[in-house]
Amino acid sequence: YVAMLENLDSEVGRILAAIDDKGIADNTLVVFASDNGGFTGAANMGPLRGAKSTTFEGGIRVPL
Repeated sequence: YVAMLENLDSEVGRILAAIDDKGIADNTLVVFASDNGGFTGAANMGPLRGAKSTTFEGGIRVPL
């Protein structure tokens, strides 16, 4: 998990640097989005019932 976060941090840094290098940072909005959780058996959805590919809250709830 830590390695994935470090890689994400590095790649986001590259994106932000490219935006800055092009001189468009003052007119650019960077938005990050996430999906709605893990597959059944592969992720702990906490108190939410279901996971991806289900119509239960664990499969359709989108984090904000």
